[in-house]
Amino acid sequence: MTEMGILFRLCLLTLWCVQSNSLGIYKLEKDELLTNGDMESDRWSSDYQWWPLHAKVSQIQGFKGKAAAITDKRSKWGLLGQWLKGDRALQPGNYYMEAYVKLLNHPEVIGYDWFRMDMMFNYLDKDGKKVYPKIARYPRLRDTDGWVKIAGEFVVPSNTTKQRVYFSSPSSQYVNFAIDEVSLRRITPEEDWEAAANEMIDEHRKGDVNVNVKINYNMDPSFVHFKIRQLRHDFKLGAFVRWQLINGSWFSDEVRQRYQDYFYDTFNSGTPMSAFRWRVTEYHQDEPWWLGGDRAAYALNERGVNVLGQSVFWNDKGFWPNWFTALSSDEKVEKMEKRAKDLVGRYKGKVNQWLVSRESISKRGDFEKYTEDYDILTKMFNWTSAADSSADLVLSDRFAIQQPDYASAMVNQIKTLKAAGYSPQLDAQGTFLETNAVDPIRIAARFDILAQAGVPIMLSQFQVQRKDVVERANDIEKFLRVAFAQPNVDSIFFRGFWDSSLTTPDTSLVDSEDFDINQAGWTVNRLFKKEWRTDGYLTLPEKHMREQTSGFRAFYGDYEMDVIVDGNVVETREFSVKKGSTTEINVEINEPEKTDIIKRSAGVFKDTVQQFEAVYGLN
Repeated sequence: MTEMGILFRLCLLTLWCVQSNSLGIYKLEKDELLTNGDMESDRWSSDYQWWPLHAKVSQIQGFKGKAAAITDKRSKWGLLGQWLKGDRALQPGNYYMEAYVKLLNHPEVIGYDWFRMDMMFNYLDKDGKKVYPKIARYPRLRDTDGWVKIAGEFVVPSNTTKQRVYFSSPSSQYVNFAIDEVSLRRITPEEDWEAAANEMIDEHRKGDVNVNVKINYNMDPSFVHFKIRQLRHDFKLGAFVRWQLINGSWFSDEVRQRYQDYFYDTFNSGTPMSAFRWRVTEYHQDEPWWLGGDRAAYALNERGVNVLGQSVFWNDKGFWPNWFTALSSDEKVEKMEKRAKDLVGRYKGKVNQWLVSRESISKRGDFEKYTEDYDILTKMFNWTSAADSSADLVLSDRFAIQQPDYASAMVNQIKTLKAAGYSPQLDAQGTFLETNAVDPIRIAARFDILAQAGVPIMLSQFQVQRKDVVERANDIEKFLRVAFAQPNVDSIFFRGFWDSSLTTPDTSLVDSEDFDINQAGWTVNRLFKKEWRTDGYLTLPEKHMREQTSGFRAFYGDYEMDVIVDGNVVETREFSVKKGSTTEINVEINEPEKTDIIKRSAGVFKDTVQQFEAVYGLN
């Protein structure tokens, strides 16, 4: 883009924001598609009403007013459902459904410390085959959790019949549950979702900047302008780094230098890959190994890079040190507290964010099971916070954004931590393998569910696996644009970038030991170094006013601004654009000293003479 084009774009940014009236990438229609969603009617029938299967249904006090209670299940598949048929059948498209659910008892069932709760869609496809897509799921729920919100998005394909939505708790036939405040509405995508996302980005990722100018001598304001340069972005764009490459001895000196150059030129945040894992740092009990973490943290700190540590705990025994599994329940809790104190305490002030626990939703809940402590997650946060109260604490799960069904369970777990006095961030990881589609509308709807937690959202392991690098680039751009449009998303970490150091093939941004940037890498550069960056020239809007204001909108971050008068830089200012406030910059233009005028005139005369001599061949 030419400088004139940049100037034109910069001066129009405010107008674009004012004209924007988009509500988002999609619209949630107002019409309710279910009958008796509030459960205030006690008419239970399979004809356009809620009805039970293999169970009894009755009214009880609900989350709001009355609720439907499912009891006396004759099998674990006892459910409450509603048929959608005739003119109430769902048309092909996107839908959003939510409800409040509650377990009414906690039966003593061997092997079950908690029970599953599902919100499902069921239909016959064009070949007459039964299909059961999950709308949302609570993998682990207890009666002590009370009423919890369950929500999800789903897609209705073409040529479906015998549609039904239903709720079930298939862990045991002895589990009773209640349902209330059910809502099912259609999602209508914007015709141009990308344009809608861009409007959201302009609204949520930029702040207002006013340059207030006072000219203190007789000069035409058209001779004053400003050059704006963005130095740093507030949005955290990061990547996994191998400590052996960022500050080690892998490969040759030249390859390590290229690795480091690409990382520091592209990202402002980093997370050492595997260096903080418990199985790595304490493979043998009470014999800590800190070399990888120390070297990575030192290198990243030296360059002023935001550091994410992952993870303090992994709620899956497959990733525990072997010696840990043999301990008693009480010994496990003691070692977990020591683990947090040793790891987080060692890197206090050096690691900015900690993933406190991974896979606390989608996996089995091994820490809860093997410590016999159902409050262990809160204790993990307590130990981590005690070791470094300045670090941001994060709860992470791999399925929160990749799949449609775990988002609301993640939100509920975040709210539980908030109620306990913590301010956690939510990590949805963001791994999209070859079989995982990147659908902008569905991704946006999942982000909106996660945003109900009211906390910052992170993607700590973003990767898109596509063998075709152009397809990879396109899907990366789709996801990044949707994520950047969601105001709660504040950081994205790629799960690596160089093809020779990745654990998942076909996810790279750069290839070969020459670090050739591929189409996926160029896409990231274009978005964060051009499209989502504010650089350019700013002029004054009024021709004759010596006191006036020129305003523009800029992406949140740190800036330099050259004050240019009659072609000369007379001053350079630094400023920051922050969320929630308008940046005011006051500039006074004073008359230059006469010696400055003479020097400048002499310089102009000399340049003119040199140009004249060059044209006529006199030099």
